[in-house]
Amino acid sequence: MMDTRRSSLASALFALLTCVAMQGYAQPRAAECFFNADFEGEDPLQGWDLGATVERQDENGNGLSEFVPAWIVGNADEANVAGYFPVPDAPIGGRFAMANDAAPPCNCAMGEVGLTTPSLDFTDRTGVGMECRVFNDGQFGGGSAFIESSVGGGPWNLIENIGTVGGDWQQLSFDLSSLDGLPDVRLRFRWSDGDTWASGFAVDDICIRERLTYDVSMIAATIGDVTVSAFDGSASTLSYREMPLEQASFLSVSVRLRNRGVDPVPVTGVDVNVIQNGVSQTVAGQFPIGTLQPGRDTTIVIALNWTPSEVGSVELDCSINSSTPDNDPTDNSMSAHLRMTGPGWDGGYSAMSCDAGNATGSVSSTDQYIVSNRMEITSSNSTAAGISALLAPGTEEGSVIRAILMDANFALIDTSRRYTLTQEDIDGLWNGVPIYLALNAPPNLSVGDVFVGIQHITTSTDLRMNVAVGGEAAFGRSALQEGLGFSLSYLASTPMVRLHLSEVAVGLAELTSSYTQFSAYPNPSNSELHVAFDLDHSSAVNVELFDPSGRMVRTSFQGRLSVGPHLLTLPVSDLSTGLYLMKIRVNGATSAIRVQVIH
Repeated sequence: MMDTRRSSLASALFALLTCVAMQGYAQPRAAECFFNADFEGEDPLQGWDLGATVERQDENGNGLSEFVPAWIVGNADEANVAGYFPVPDAPIGGRFAMANDAAPPCNCAMGEVGLTTPSLDFTDRTGVGMECRVFNDGQFGGGSAFIESSVGGGPWNLIENIGTVGGDWQQLSFDLSSLDGLPDVRLRFRWSDGDTWASGFAVDDICIRERLTYDVSMIAATIGDVTVSAFDGSASTLSYREMPLEQASFLSVSVRLRNRGVDPVPVTGVDVNVIQNGVSQTVAGQFPIGTLQPGRDTTIVIALNWTPSEVGSVELDCSINSSTPDNDPTDNSMSAHLRMTGPGWDGGYSAMSCDAGNATGSVSSTDQYIVSNRMEITSSNSTAAGISALLAPGTEEGSVIRAILMDANFALIDTSRRYTLTQEDIDGLWNGVPIYLALNAPPNLSVGDVFVGIQHITTSTDLRMNVAVGGEAAFGRSALQEGLGFSLSYLASTPMVRLHLSEVAVGLAELTSSYTQFSAYPNPSNSELHVAFDLDHSSAVNVELFDPSGRMVRTSFQGRLSVGPHLLTLPVSDLSTGLYLMKIRVNGATSAIRVQVIH
């Protein structure tokens, strides 16, 4: 069962066709972190002090004389298993440290629990600061948390209170410069359940580093207005990866900035260069932004007053204006991308999609269910031809499904015929081949919001259908409806379901390759895999290798390569023996083959 802002995610391994990211994200500058913790990998709490153990209780609050650690590492599904600690699964599948008094191994008494770092040496450090993210929703009696410091085993001193924010992770920044030059520093996250049955506290992505005096970073650039609610039917501001040209309208871009330095920074502005199919169309921006305080974020929404005019790629190159004081301008720019689609194979069959392009998990239910995405129709000159969906491993042959189109209130507009999945369909999903279902009576679309979905219709055999998800979903963007009563919850991740405004020929398999078939050799390999392919035109190329759990273990981003034959190399000597999936993306189109590593 899935609750609000939460989905049941199972690791998956494949990609949707025409994979062009709708937004960019700045990568953490890990080299700057002289201490960092993302709580991934084996034994992620090694060296941390977990404090005193806590006693498990029965449902009436009676102690069971069983004592367990107050702090564990887990993911959103594990945090939410009891339904009282709804940690958003963002980034999808990530792990974090948490004190959770509701989920196994607790129901526990957590009157005061603390998670303490190993000893840290600040002797030769100046301008030290810490960045992290926490989830502290304050539900059911839990309240503020605290970050504290101790030097040389001495008393604990308060650095800052961590308040409560419902429904989302908080991005926090702490000034630790008062500890510059000191040895044996320890930092502690402290939380209390208020002696009640509360939810919990979670922390992730800790980075302790020396800060520059002036350092503003661009940490996200997203097409659309992220400040507007998805439920606002009067606004067309949601993010898309693909957009039919006939639905094109004025674009906007949301840019998120963070002051990662020591001093306040007067941000003079943000520039946006709009590029369509490689040709600059216009330059927009906002000036000034204002003074950004240390550790703070701000989001600027820039209206471009420009509408795409042809099928192909749109790139928005966003940058912090060069007049802004900054000691490290290397992270002052990002790009956001959108693919304009049109009729036919070459145009992408007028696809409208909002997922991030790569599958990172799946959504399912033991009951009949519908998963759908909200999409904004801006022009009434369109006909909904059909709906495609990428299904995930675990889907079973014989499952009965159909596409479904609904209005903003989930009232039925049209469906496809019922379709029974074949073994060929199951084989195809491993290569990223979506299922396409034509609508029965393709309707003309009215201006406004619609929900585009795929429905699993249970039968006497109760065969499963899993739908791939990829990328985060703004609240209200993606929905799950379960059971005979269609119980509604909103998902934190985006189902890979999309609308087509022109009819797809036969299936979608041909869309997964727009270049000469690639090969990998030697296969099996114990040292290196060579990837050979031939480009029809200059293209951006990305090669990725995934293990059986769906975790990416190798990537080789080559940027733009010229026309002709190419040979790339991926080292595999340190990987475990087994089967892997290799994917190659060329200008967004994706193909995949299985490879084997042996030792």
